[in-house]
Amino acid sequence: MFNKWQASPIARMAIITAAAALAFMGSICGPKNEAPSVPSITGPSSGVVGVAVTFKAVSADPDGDSVAFQFDWGDGTALAWTDYIANDDTLTTTHTFTDTGTVSIKAKARDKGGKETEWTTRDVLVVDVWSRTFGGVNRDYGTSVLQTSDGGFAVAGITHSYGAGIDDAWLVRTDAMGNKLWDRTYGGASRDNALSVGRTTDGGFILTGSTSSYGAGEYDVWLIRTDATGTRIWDKTLGGSEWDDGCSVVQASDGGFVVVGSTQSFGAGDWDAWLIRTDATGTRIWDRTLGGSEEDYGQSVVQTSDGGFLVAGSTRSRGAGGEDVWLIRYDAAGGLLWERTFGGANNDDAQTVARTSDGGFVVTGGTSSNGAGGDDVWLIRTDSAGNRMWDVTFGGAGLDHGSWVEQTNDGGFIVTGSTASYGAGGEDVWLIRTDAAGNRLWDKTFGGTGDDAGSGVAQTEDGGFIVAGRTSSYGAGDADLWLIRTDNQGNTKP
Repeated sequence: MFNKWQASPIARMAIITAAAALAFMGSICGPKNEAPSVPSITGPSSGVVGVAVTFKAVSADPDGDSVAFQFDWGDGTALAWTDYIANDDTLTTTHTFTDTGTVSIKAKARDKGGKETEWTTRDVLVVDVWSRTFGGVNRDYGTSVLQTSDGGFAVAGITHSYGAGIDDAWLVRTDAMGNKLWDRTYGGASRDNALSVGRTTDGGFILTGSTSSYGAGEYDVWLIRTDATGTRIWDKTLGGSEWDDGCSVVQASDGGFVVVGSTQSFGAGDWDAWLIRTDATGTRIWDRTLGGSEEDYGQSVVQTSDGGFLVAGSTRSRGAGGEDVWLIRYDAAGGLLWERTFGGANNDDAQTVARTSDGGFVVTGGTSSNGAGGDDVWLIRTDSAGNRMWDVTFGGAGLDHGSWVEQTNDGGFIVTGSTASYGAGGEDVWLIRTDAAGNRLWDKTFGGTGDDAGSGVAQTEDGGFIVAGRTSSYGAGDADLWLIRTDNQGNTKP
């Protein structure tokens, strides 16, 4: 047999040159290994400290090769190359974050031929969530909540455990983790409460509720102005010889305040809606009552973009049924522009109204005229003239009610209230998240075997939510103020 190494030097060179040429041609014309596609990462946009978060990654390899993945979690930790999985299959992995903040997680892929992709990134906001109870051996409630400029929270409420009288108005201030920084009680020997808290432009707080310890009548509207530490700057009582309540307060664009509530001392009927406009010192500038011969109530107020005011409440003097949702629009001087009622043959009410980004309004409360049960959460969306754009109900066979609504950063809505149809106990806190059209995205219940309810909710600066209410399932007393911090999907920790 011919041995190439027995050939002449010239022949041997020719053979070597030909072999090299063939190898070169093979490298050009033979199969070429291409890198897989840059992986896509799917998973939640937020995570909770100490809770495993699930992410998925997928990459397609043009050669059909199996693919492995590597993750960098953006918090100083990384996941080594995984085992290879079939081309275009989905890898599922989890990670537990230990610190709060926005992290950029990264992933890349490689095939069995060693070809790697570039990194792809996804931002994840990591928050800490919690729930806290505040109270003593008696009944204590949270009614309204807001986030403060330092990331903490201020909660208005009512306490029977602390203070000077039977019930006192209560303001609780916490840090971002719900740890109490301070609390203040306001009241005298009798019954006093705070149903609404608002922030003032100087970093302080404005509260409204009612007092039977001070004022002219059985109960008077009570307006309390504090500094950033809860120290009272001034307080005013507004009312007559009968029963008058304050339910909602906001600071107006000129630095004064606008309060809405209900009055038996003034107006046309047994109860009338009452709107009160004050200057920055709480001195009354004007007030307006509206109602008929029956019971009519003001529950919530917002200032409109033109300087006027929109009041939500309920009326028995107008509308279609026993009690109807009632919207009342005033100009900046208190002139009545229009009013609208919504309801059916039974009782329907509004608890809170909020402005929407397009100049319209959103209202929540309860309806026994519509829905699935004896009483359902009712969410109503209107345009700037109070015309109904849509409405939706949420509920089951039990009694369910909406207490507070806000528009979220993405144009949807967050609602809190109570449900006896779902959850663990007789009544549970209910948190409902919808899109801009009122379609439910998710809902969560919080509670135990006792009665628990949500009264106020606000979206936090990181996109999560803070809920204030009451609980008789947890805490120290008959009922405690309950503060619940969730992520943007409504998840929290016990």
